[in-house]
Amino acid sequence: MWTRGQIKQRGKTSFKRNYWKCVLVSLIMLLLFGGATSTSGAGDSTDDIMAEFQNLAMIDTAEWGLVLVAVLGVVDYILADEPELSPKECLRRSKDMMKGNKWKAFVLDVSFWGWTILSSITCGILGVFFVNPYINATEAELYLVLRNNNHK
Repeated sequence: MWTRGQIKQRGKTSFKRNYWKCVLVSLIMLLLFGGATSTSGAGDSTDDIMAEFQNLAMIDTAEWGLVLVAVLGVVDYILADEPELSPKECLRRSKDMMKGNKWKAFVLDVSFWGWTILSSITCGILGVFFVNPYINATEAELYLVLRNNNHK
């Protein structure tokens, strides 16, 4: 079994060992996927009603999203590790690996929320140079632990 502290320590060690590679990947991800947002102008009452409906729908969606994230938590790592697997097989393996680990993985994710908020306060600078690489290294370590536990 694993603990949140063990996984975070392993992630931090891996992150420190590969600091500049992690930062480079974080910068590339920022350039490819971050920073581009669109906003609409001030809306009328119809827009306000639609926004409220979307807020209510998001709460329900968020609950299901948490369930899906818990089950699908390591699909991308499985696919990177074994690209020859079919999508269905990746999903099955992720589900198997996450059995008995969903809550602990969720708590691990929640433990980074403070860092994520701090990163947003610094306009993402802290995210590029510390938070995102640290989170990614920790998630990769979680996958390695789950994979090794699953092969026993």
